[in-house]
Amino acid sequence: MKKTYSFDYQQYQELSDVSEKYQDLITSARELTNTSYSPYSNFAVSCSVLLDSGEIINGTNQENAAYPVGFCAEQSALLSVISQGKLSQVQAIAISYASVAGATIPISPCGKCRQFLLEVETRLGHKFPIFMTGQSGMINQVEGVSNLLPLAFNIESLDK
Repeated sequence: MKKTYSFDYQQYQELSDVSEKYQDLITSARELTNTSYSPYSNFAVSCSVLLDSGEIINGTNQENAAYPVGFCAEQSALLSVISQGKLSQVQAIAISYASVAGATIPISPCGKCRQFLLEVETRLGHKFPIFMTGQSGMINQVEGVSNLLPLAFNIESLDK
């Protein structure tokens, strides 16, 4: 039996097309890339998390000499949120990047981060918007990471 998976996403041509509610979040992610430590890949990634209070918590990728071992931006930001006891307040995230080749095409989370985001979303109990962008130009938005990770690994479902 052949099955097909598809999902919808929103594409914005520029920041002003996005709801005002999320513009500061996206701007924060775009500006934050300069705090990334990525001397091996030269691929700076940032993630900003919007909380119910309007607070934005940020994270960037952090590489080390045992490259590719390091921390992704999504993990840095969300682990900070979780360790501050604010997981239940997550409203949305924005991911951006800068690289020597330019950064105008929207970036999506790597596979490891997709699984991590899915488990955060599961713990949270509801989907949240994910905005993916570069330093300028187009912005893609999905509602919930499950749209980016079809047939996701879930250890609980294996026991049933």
